[in-house]
Amino acid sequence: MEKNNNSRIKIAVIGPESSGKSKLCEELSRHFLSDWVPEFARTYLEKNPIYQQKDLRYFLKEQIKSEQQFQSSLLFCDTDPVSIKVWSLYKFDSADPYFHKKITTHPYNHRLLLSPNLPYQSDPLRENESLEERREIFDLFKEQLEYYQLHYSVIDGLEEKRIKKAVAVVSNLI
Repeated sequence: MEKNNNSRIKIAVIGPESSGKSKLCEELSRHFLSDWVPEFARTYLEKNPIYQQKDLRYFLKEQIKSEQQFQSSLLFCDTDPVSIKVWSLYKFDSADPYFHKKITTHPYNHRLLLSPNLPYQSDPLRENESLEERREIFDLFKEQLEYYQLHYSVIDGLEEKRIKKAVAVVSNLI
């Protein structure tokens, strides 16, 4: 498990679009009576849907700021620096070195990497409807997690099976 500078456990819930990250964060926070941090980029893009690569740095800075507002001993985060780097690599074919710095200096105890095996849910902010694209992004996540030697668990299955699997992983961490 990665070291976290304070006594709380931070779990990042990551994965391709339409893999159920927000729903799982909400379910886990309810189950464990803890907090979860929504994805800042989503909130921002709902009001300002056009963005450029340079905006990703701002999204990450604000995401980290949002995490710092919560003091609970167990925190679920609906994105992390790896997610921002993966999106930058996938969409723009490059990534700001700032993302690397934050991956290596802003620790999470564990990451739940969600498989893209849920049915696609249409959303005006989503850009990758095809399962092939979402699997490609999933593989890019795995590649980055392994490159940085980060602790993660793949969460797949549908509905209750997915939630039970995630609850089991988190229960083993606390």
